Amino acid sequence: MTQSISGFFSGGAKGITWPDEPPASVTGTIEQVFPPEEILDPKDSKPTGKYQVRIMLQTDLRSDDIDDDDGRRTLYVKSWMRGAVAEALRKAGVKEPEIGGILTVTFDHTEPPERAGLSKSKHFTATYVPAASAATGQFFNGNDSVGVTSEPQRPASIDAKAWAEMDASTKAAVATTMSNLPPF
Repeated sequence: MTQSISGFFSGGAKGITWPDEPPASVTGTIEQVFPPEEILDPKDSKPTGKYQVRIMLQTDLRSDDIDDDDGRRTLYVKSWMRGAVAEALRKAGVKEPEIGGILTVTFDHTEPPERAGLSKSKHFTATYVPAASAATGQFFNGNDSVGVTSEPQRPASIDAKAWAEMDASTKAAVATTMSNLPPF
């Protein structure tokens, strides 16, 4: 998909900045998927031979330091995150993320650097709900309640007040993410 004219002039969306240590997660509805682009070395701006895909998400996030923050965020899918998103797509039975799909990416752990001078690597997990499933309340995936979307069960580790404040798509994504985590 190519970038829209409005996306070009609006400057896109704020990039997601991951903390140095987990846990951290972002969930959103996919608004735009950009073609793969080569990553440039930050030191000399030369091509690295590695690629990334930018995915624009509509999230519930808001930042006080951004005037009129609409919650749109850009996810830069590369490195370890690429494998996590690819696995989530495989589990959902699709080959690529679609507009309207719900993507959750969770930064879940770091690993020590492979050699001196490198930073520790950030590792991710992801879940994906395809656009058709997100729009139909999973009707075509076995939920036969026409026109009725049932609310997922609140995971025990999620505060009841926080759960009540989430919109339906966030609840679905959080419930899916939490059900895919290994038990403690």
